[in-house]
Amino acid sequence: DEKPAVPGASPVDRADVQSPSVLSLGSPDFAAEDGPPGDGGEDAAPPPGSVDSAFRSLALVHGLGRSPDTLARAASRSYARHDLRSALAYCAAIDADDPYCTAAKYVHVACLVGLGSRRGLYRLAHRLVDSDPRDSLAWFAVGSYYYLIRRYDLAQRHFSRATRLDPGRAECWIGFGCSFAACDESDQALASFRAAQNKLRGGHVPLLYMGMGGGGTE
Repeated sequence: DEKPAVPGASPVDRADVQSPSVLSLGSPDFAAEDGPPGDGGEDAAPPPGSVDSAFRSLALVHGLGRSPDTLARAASRSYARHDLRSALAYCAAIDADDPYCTAAKYVHVACLVGLGSRRGLYRLAHRLVDSDPRDSLAWFAVGSYYYLIRRYDLAQRHFSRATRLDPGRAECWIGFGCSFAACDESDQALASFRAAQNKLRGGHVPLLYMGMGGGGTE
């Protein structure tokens, strides 16, 4: 039997989530607060003060389960844990409610690349370009699509355009660096990763790429 929907809950289906412990009650559909634990105890209350407890409070106490900000945070957290399917589910939930919300669009693009979803990325990139061709996000998505299909010359062209439109966006520089690394152009790759690090002070991701010697990776 299906559980009753919770007012203000996230539209993400439990079945779409790879790691059921990502959000408060073990699923982004925020099952009833006093519901019985599942077979694996996934609906049990999370420890007080934990990130999952904070998500639970946002959804059940404050009614922010469908908030783009809540879902974007959940997507970023899942992506950082390399739980790409869960992250994509949260991004898709935001997209379903508001296709023009960009709260997690960079994560959305990165998930599609990581999961090898050519068709999904093609459609998203087209939509972003049609929506605002002056936005660096749109050309980051186009560059990511060409990176995914291994047209690295075209990927470099569009990542370059993205960095010109928004030089402060670290994600665009990382994409630019990955497209060089895929062609064994390590000097240009490292230069791009250094630029990303300058924009993302305190972030570890550009340093990770530099530590890998500019090796081509997603």
